Amino acid sequence: MKYSISGMIMLFIHMGFGYSQSSKVEHIIFGNTIDNPIKIEVLQSGNKYTFYAENRSYYPYSVELKIQNIQNLDPLWVNNTYKVIFGKNNLITLTVKDAGLPVSYDYSYKYRIGVPCKDVISDYPYLIPFNGKFEFLYQNESKSLIKKNAFVLGEGDTIYAMRKGLVVATPDMYYNQDRISKEKSLEVMHKDGTIMIYENLDPDVVFIKPGKMVYSGQPVGVLNSEKILEVLLVADMGDGRLKNLEIHFCVDKQRTLKFSEELKETSVSYPFEIISKEMSKREIKQLSKAQLYE
Repeated sequence: MKYSISGMIMLFIHMGFGYSQSSKVEHIIFGNTIDNPIKIEVLQSGNKYTFYAENRSYYPYSVELKIQNIQNLDPLWVNNTYKVIFGKNNLITLTVKDAGLPVSYDYSYKYRIGVPCKDVISDYPYLIPFNGKFEFLYQNESKSLIKKNAFVLGEGDTIYAMRKGLVVATPDMYYNQDRISKEKSLEVMHKDGTIMIYENLDPDVVFIKPGKMVYSGQPVGVLNSEKILEVLLVADMGDGRLKNLEIHFCVDKQRTLKFSEELKETSVSYPFEIISKEMSKREIKQLSKAQLYE
């Protein structure tokens, strides 16, 4: 798997009365990206001026908004950073002080893909994402492992979600979209901001959609003709920097193993305690009625 991070500078400024000047907007991207994912819009309603950020990406962005030279509005100065998720986000509302006087302001913003992870659960028990027999990739002569977190399976084998999370990229996307991998990967963002990347799923057989929640143990797709499932866990460190994390594979409800030969000697287990670990009471109830994955 190959991953890259690059930078791009864009220009954007908006003034309350319609005139403009240059201002930097910084956008740090992953392996693939969409153009202009963040759009700022100001809507007036009565004595209120509300700033919105529209995010076209399924990945969250950090948006730094500066509003200055404010006349006849409250507050008089804004310099805030917001987490902006997919869709329309309400950032801040300015209120007119005196309806009989004119209003003016100018603003600029910069945005970066991703939001730095906080309180990462480094030893989270991740489900093994398949059932049945598997092999590792070895060097022919030395029998040493070639790739970490790579499993040789069969074409068409069903792959399952390793942890509950938001689907931010799928292999069947026919349009450009933000994704970490340069391949047609499945990417799932977890509660603590970590991201699991699944490689070599068949883009013609995908069971989930971007922007939707996927749950531990839920079928997500099938393996393609490569017959090698690769998984990678990363954390967003901010400013477009990613950090590889160790995956702790769930063996049973009390034990995990790192990627090693010992993993081959265990049977795949999906304990209810692990599957339901991050579920709400409502989701657990739906799971018990076999309605959660519908």
